[in-house]
Amino acid sequence: MIPELIVVSCTKIEWPVLRKTVSQVTGLQPSSIIAQSPVKFSQQAEFLLFTAYLYLDIHDEDPHNVLLTLPRECMDFLHYTFLILCDQSTTEDLREKTRAHYTITDVGKGYCVLGTGPLSVWYDAIVLNLTHPRMAYKSFQGVRTLLNKLLLFFEREGLYALFSKYNKKQLKDKTFLLG
Repeated sequence: MIPELIVVSCTKIEWPVLRKTVSQVTGLQPSSIIAQSPVKFSQQAEFLLFTAYLYLDIHDEDPHNVLLTLPRECMDFLHYTFLILCDQSTTEDLREKTRAHYTITDVGKGYCVLGTGPLSVWYDAIVLNLTHPRMAYKSFQGVRTLLNKLLLFFEREGLYALFSKYNKKQLKDKTFLLG
């Protein structure tokens, strides 16, 4: 069974309120630094940069470099919930290889898994597993496919800079590992 990934929810950011409040309380305006960057960032990436600038109290560092070295604490502010349809083996591998929280239901032809956690948990699951050579084994194809889908989702969400230090190495089955 090829795992399916459906986004159920993700953190909604109230930008006007956040920008105004932070500016009034701290005097910082990280958004102006981000706006000066030649690279356009998604709302999620901009939020990560925003939290990094507040957390690290930096004012002029290149936003792309900030994302490459983003502190884990900043990733904990973005939360994602996914509905995953997969087989038993993928379900077991997923639970073993991630720190996300799960509700699992056997639906006869497979499993319906509701997984939730902050971006840091999903990031770790992707990077720690897809950079390990053992993940190329056929027995990990289901979880590898699922982690590939998660990575591609986060890249589409504009968080590609988090993974830009890794190269995708395509395998025969069209999935990939990170190197």
